[in-house]
Amino acid sequence: MRYLFAIFICVSLYNCGSTVEFVPEPGFISSNPNYTRKSYKEVEIFIHKPKKRIIQEGAIYVRNFQGNLPKDEEMEALQKLLFDYKLDGAWIEKGEVIEVAPWVYQAKNASGIPMTYSEGSREMGRIKGVAFRYRK
Repeated sequence: MRYLFAIFICVSLYNCGSTVEFVPEPGFISSNPNYTRKSYKEVEIFIHKPKKRIIQEGAIYVRNFQGNLPKDEEMEALQKLLFDYKLDGAWIEKGEVIEVAPWVYQAKNASGIPMTYSEGSREMGRIKGVAFRYRK
């Protein structure tokens, strides 16, 4: 049973290669009666600040722990998150790959003897941006 648990933990750590986070501004309200988007695919992601008038609603962070900038899967997860908060979109302020301290996972058997080691990536890709709603 312990071996199955150790394998489960290793697979979980391997597959959890990214995070998507929204940090709202103070006073942010997720209800929006004027929200017109019908699907998360309509949420817009820009590289530059949009030209339309907007209200900044918070910051977004997308991290990829596999050492490269976030990919399409993470951007789709960001669109879903913004859709859940009834936001119109986000723009990317900064994208970079940075060096982070490595982590080591160690599994032991019932006697406490180390059986496996797994080292995480030393690089993390991250994107920082701003979530917004359009002004009506």
